[in-house]
Amino acid sequence: WAAGFFDGDGWIGAISTNGTGKRLSIRINQVDDHVLRRFQNALHIGYVNGPRHASKNKNARPIYDYKCESFEGGQAVVAQLWTFLGPVKRNQAKTALRQMSDYFKTRMNRR
Repeated sequence: WAAGFFDGDGWIGAISTNGTGKRLSIRINQVDDHVLRRFQNALHIGYVNGPRHASKNKNARPIYDYKCESFEGGQAVVAQLWTFLGPVKRNQAKTALRQMSDYFKTRMNRR
C-alpha cells in the first residue's frame, strides 16, 4: 500500500539549502492527514505537518504534508519501498541519491 501511495502522490529529490548545501527530501501533500499518518506509521520515519492553506481561495481545503528530510531517513524510505516502486519513482530516487552522493564527494574533496 505505502509504495503505491508514494508512487502516485510522492516526490523525492535533492534540494538546495541556504544556497550552499543539499538535502534529500521526500514529500507527499494531501488534504487528508489520516493517509499521511498511516504512511508515516507504516514506515516509522518522517513526520506530518499541517494544516496549511496553500491557496488564496477561501473555500480550498487545508493541506497536510508528509516529509522526510534527512539523507539517512530518505535512504530508509527508499529501501523499504524499492521493491514495489514503479520505474518513474525508482528513477526519481536514483537521481536524487546520485545527486546527494555527488554532493558529498564534492564536500569531501574540499577538505
